[in-house]
Amino acid sequence: MIKNKIILLIIILITFSACETVINLDFEDDQERLVIEALIKWQKGTSGNNQTIKLSKTASFYDNSILPAKNADVKISNQNGAVFVFNEIADGIYETNNFIPSVNESYTLTIVYENEVYVASETLIEAPDINNITQTIENGDSTTEPEINVFFDDKPNIENFYRIIYERSENNGASIDSDYTIYDDQFEDGNELVDFNEYEEIAINQVFQISLFGISERFSNYLSLINAQGDAGFDPFASPPVNVFGNCVNTTNSENYPYGYFGLSEFDVATYTWQ
Repeated sequence: MIKNKIILLIIILITFSACETVINLDFEDDQERLVIEALIKWQKGTSGNNQTIKLSKTASFYDNSILPAKNADVKISNQNGAVFVFNEIADGIYETNNFIPSVNESYTLTIVYENEVYVASETLIEAPDINNITQTIENGDSTTEPEINVFFDDKPNIENFYRIIYERSENNGASIDSDYTIYDDQFEDGNELVDFNEYEEIAINQVFQISLFGISERFSNYLSLINAQGDAGFDPFASPPVNVFGNCVNTTNSENYPYGYFGLSEFDVATYTWQ
């Protein structure tokens, strides 16, 4: 009797292991939408005249290809009425060489694509100088993993938000990885702030380029939502993914909303070689 049960169990297991069905989920929002990558970045000590905006279109969930949004009219205007036209230099890539950045000035992005108008407005946010970069092992979340520390002064009596990008490469310039953190001065207003990024291991002479951006509160919230979506994983019992909307709107047809963000940031950059 026991032998018969074992044989029956084996047959059941073989039957179920042999049946494999591929299920393609039908997502509600499979409509092609405009994706706007318009992050204006002004490095300290440069003119900031050369800027790039990238436009693409969403594809099906199961399609990994990037579809450029071609033949759009793209421009940015400032609060004083100056207009900076971005010309398409490659499919979906728009550039200008006469942009004039100014801290705390408001700018408006206008895109005309397929007879619809997309608009977004933001203010160019100032960035502090990087005071110092150090390396440690014992000061971060882990007491065994190496970390890079970045020090900078927070401007007092104002709520500030920062984005710190860590780019690591070999000493021959070959890129290894890139990561970023989001920081705010909620509990440390006016103090010298320190941000850190930990790694499982760092080799001697690996080079780090650290970029410190001043960003708006709205952009900080947008990045936090993007990070939360990325960390959610595919757990079927977790909260379902949701659309993350930036600050760009379709003024012609609100139902055909875009993805992406228009932001303007000053930034400081420094390099450090691991010893």
